[in-house]
Amino acid sequence: MLRLTFRTVLGETLVHTRACCFRFCADGTLRAEDNFVAATRVDDCWRLGQRLFRELECAGPVYLRARKTAAATAVGFGPFNLVRTVNGSVYADDVRLDVCLPTLHRDPADSWHEVSLLQNMNA
Repeated sequence: MLRLTFRTVLGETLVHTRACCFRFCADGTLRAEDNFVAATRVDDCWRLGQRLFRELECAGPVYLRARKTAAATAVGFGPFNLVRTVNGSVYADDVRLDVCLPTLHRDPADSWHEVSLLQNMNA
C-alpha cells in the first residue's frame, strides 16, 4: 500500500491518503485505484476538499511509470525511497527527474501525459 503525504507550509497539519497505486492524469487529476479522484491540480498545487497543498510525497519503495504522450510506450523508473512533487516537477531521492506532471494549463511539450506511482513495476 502506498501512502501519499500532502504538505502545505511548515507547521501545518499534514494530510495522508493510501492506495495501491496513484496516477497523475492529463486532465489534471490525481487518481487512485478504481479511477477514484484523490486530488486535482490548481496552479501547481493540489486541491483536497477546500484546502490547497504545495507538495506531495510518497515514501517507498516506490516505482514510477510514465508516458510522454497517450500513444507512447511507458517508461519505468525506480525503485526510490522517496518520490515528491513540487510545482509540477518530480523528485526521486532528492534528484529532479526529467518528468513533469501532466496538467491542463501547461504546454504539452513541457509535461508528460501520465505518471503513475506504483508499489512494483508489475502493477
